[in-house]
Amino acid sequence: MLPKNQSFKVFHGQALVAMIINGLGFHSSTLHMFPQFFANKPVERLIGPGICADDLNDDVLGRCLDALFAADVSALSNSAVTWWSAASRRGVNA
Repeated sequence: MLPKNQSFKVFHGQALVAMIINGLGFHSSTLHMFPQFFANKPVERLIGPGICADDLNDDVLGRCLDALFAADVSALSNSAVTWWSAASRRGVNA
């Protein structure tokens, strides 16, 4: 749903997962502090193979936030909720 316009190592979805993990850690470090936040965490296991803490920099996260804004975050969240509801009614464990 979120197109990548250039070839970067970190996909928007992976950057979004990194931001969610940061928020769930009750740490909420600013974007430029993400590499330090993830320095002692198993990044490849949490985010994806080949990704290291230094890859989760403010440029990558900023591009993800820009893509979310351009894609209309409300529409994205509504379609995710709609999909999740339909999947749960069909008995799909997502």
